[in-house]
Amino acid sequence: MKHNPLIKYAVLSGLALFAWLAFAAEPQDDPAAPAPVEEEAAPAEEEAAPAEEEAAPAEEKAAPAEEEAAPTPSAKAPIATTEVAPSAKSPLNFAPSSALAIEIGVGYSTEDVFRGINRGDDLFEASIGVSGNGSTLGLGDLDLSAGLHLLTRAGGSDTSGGAHELRLNLEASKSFGALDLAAGVTNYSGFGDWSGMEILEPYIALSTELAGLSIGIGAYDNDDEWSEDPYLEISAGKAIDLAGLGLDVQGVIGTWDTFDNIHYGLSVGVAIAASESITVTPHVSAVFGDTASGDNEFTTGINLGFVF
Repeated sequence: MKHNPLIKYAVLSGLALFAWLAFAAEPQDDPAAPAPVEEEAAPAEEEAAPAEEEAAPAEEKAAPAEEEAAPTPSAKAPIATTEVAPSAKSPLNFAPSSALAIEIGVGYSTEDVFRGINRGDDLFEASIGVSGNGSTLGLGDLDLSAGLHLLTRAGGSDTSGGAHELRLNLEASKSFGALDLAAGVTNYSGFGDWSGMEILEPYIALSTELAGLSIGIGAYDNDDEWSEDPYLEISAGKAIDLAGLGLDVQGVIGTWDTFDNIHYGLSVGVAIAASESITVTPHVSAVFGDTASGDNEFTTGINLGFVF
């Protein structure tokens, strides 16, 4: 395996840069500002107390009750200052700004082609993802997502056992005007014929809209035993509405560590809405260029998605 530590440090540095940029872009409140407001409000309560005392001579015995009650708002003011201010300053405080969206998917593909590598025939997959928006760690509004993705297929070294893979992904992204910056990590775990495979892949990606296309570039530090490190990919996509059908066209250019070996991919999917929350998507894809097998790879399949 060719491992380039400089690239790994670049990816991790990019993650740190993302946090710094997001923190610098979010206006910071003066932590001392709320306290004077509460202190200034307290005298207003004390000034109101004499008004109660002037009305009291008719009922002198009632006056002490009013005077005892008067300090109550003044006593509450420090409590509000003590509780609210630290909460606003707490770096772990999370404030969701949108409801969570849950998406479940199942699918089948004739070939398991991953980043230009054909890993076998008849791929079955299932996934569940959760996404939402909120603010935390002083970074302002963030899009947050987490997902589990299970892949299984016959084949591998023992066709009777098959090969199984579980992917866990966590990602946070932030918008800087027309540019979106995402950072995340994916863990790959193998079972069956792929038993013992454990790969942790941090990544960083940039995306934007250009001339009606969704353009993206990403660096993935895949510390894998059978592939070179890292994987770089440039992508472009276009979503088109065709009489209620969602046509999605995606193109990718990918390379493992060096631009001497480059593969090109093109995929087309048609999303058919079976209901408000169920979508059926048949798809076809092709990969050309410097694939692992040296041959062009063609795949067809169908996905079924549920959104809640």
